[in-house]
Order: sequence, then structure tokens, then C-alpha cells
Amino acid sequence: MSLVWHQPLVRVEARQADGGWQPARCRGAPVDDSRWDVEVLHGGPERGQPGTHRYRVRWYDPAIGAGRVHRMVLLGGSHHPDVASEPFD
Repeated sequence: MSLVWHQPLVRVEARQADGGWQPARCRGAPVDDSRWDVEVLHGGPERGQPGTHRYRVRWYDPAIGAGRVHRMVLLGGSHHPDVASEPFD
């Protein structure tokens, strides 16, 4: 999967009361790496896997607690499906 760096790569989603997921919002804006809330860091090449790389995601202003459940979603763009993390609270 080729990364498109000028578009959001990762977003945070919040679990809704009905069990579904919606993009999380903070101060009216989506929580993704297009703003300062989420950062994508290159961790270097993956050992023993030529042509692959490791990445880390950091969420700087999490709205965690009081039963809130979130997940990170790697955005696949128009050519790949989105990939969601396990839920966390």
C-alpha cells in the first residue's frame, strides 16, 4: 500500500450508543493526522521484510475515560480498504 502523505492517513473513531462507529471530533474538527491531534511517525524499515516499513500513531489530546471507547483507523484511500484497530478506552 502506498501512502498518500497530503491526505489524512489515520483517524480516530468513537463508539456510539448503538455500537456503531463515527469519526471522533474535537473542538468541531475531525480527529485525524491532518491537524495536531494525531501524528504518524515513521519507525524505519521492517527487519527481515524488504520493502516494508513500520509506523507509529500518537494521539496527543485523547478524550478517554468515563466509558468512552475509541479505535484508530488506517485510511486505505480509494484503492484499499480501511483497517481498524481493536477498540480501547
